[in-house]
Amino acid sequence: MAKTKKQTVDVINYFLTPKARVLSDEEKEKVLLKYNASEDKFPIIYSSDPLAAALGLKPGQLVELERDDGTGLYKYYRICVEEA
Repeated sequence: MAKTKKQTVDVINYFLTPKARVLSDEEKEKVLLKYNASEDKFPIIYSSDPLAAALGLKPGQLVELERDDGTGLYKYYRICVEEA
């Protein structure tokens, strides 16, 4: 039986992946204050998500995602959680 090569994709530099960066604890607090929200109000990203794994996200960390849809640059956030 022939071995098959496993293809890998660089999820961080893939053209469909939005720019992402992990926020520091101080930056996270500023975002929480800015939006007057608690962590449970943010959309989630599982720690097992390929992008989260590539960024080394740990549960409780906030990631800032940036997307340009041609009409403008948008920033949005996801809170990392452990998969249940």
